[in-house]
Amino acid sequence: MRYLSLCGQILVTALTVLVSVTPPTYAEKGARTFEEKKWALQFGIRSDLTLGTFESGSVSFKQQLSKRSALRYGVTIHYFYSDSAGEYHATENELSVFYQRYVNPDAIAKFYWGTGPYLLIGYQYGLHKYDDMYDERIQKQWGAGWYVVGGVEWFVTDVISLHVEYRGGALYSWHSYRFESMMPNSVVKVWERDNSSFRFSNSDNVLFGLSVYF
Repeated sequence: MRYLSLCGQILVTALTVLVSVTPPTYAEKGARTFEEKKWALQFGIRSDLTLGTFESGSVSFKQQLSKRSALRYGVTIHYFYSDSAGEYHATENELSVFYQRYVNPDAIAKFYWGTGPYLLIGYQYGLHKYDDMYDERIQKQWGAGWYVVGGVEWFVTDVISLHVEYRGGALYSWHSYRFESMMPNSVVKVWERDNSSFRFSNSDNVLFGLSVYF
């Protein structure tokens, strides 16, 4: 998943360059108006710009239904990897559809809100070895949830815009756990369990993004 780190660095560089080269007269001319049936390709990263062991990114298509409304179809990938105490990696993949509504579509800074469902598929794997023993943990996750988003979008050229948004929501998920352990006497113990859970999103869900309209 190192490509996520590279994509994130490219996006951050692109945002910096676009802001620095935007002609001052563009914002003075007024806002760019949305066109019906227009499409946009969107890229996003979360607010953790260090892009170390935790990486997250999203790709989506936005379909402009009118000047005030749009639909977004997206994929978001969250990935974590650590080898500090053995091996551990986790991934969560989301498929989402949002309805997006602009509050002031004719302004330069276009505020919007949105809402819609999403599906989640997750996988975690951990392996810890010490002497002649080991612990192996596997968790699989499936879930369905609902997001509410709020953000602002600003055009830096006629076809490229930047946006920042916050996502919050709720998720109901099903989990499958498997735990295997080898003890000093070479006895292997296996423990399996299934359960479900409900939670509200409480992690850092601020996203920075770039859109290309075509």
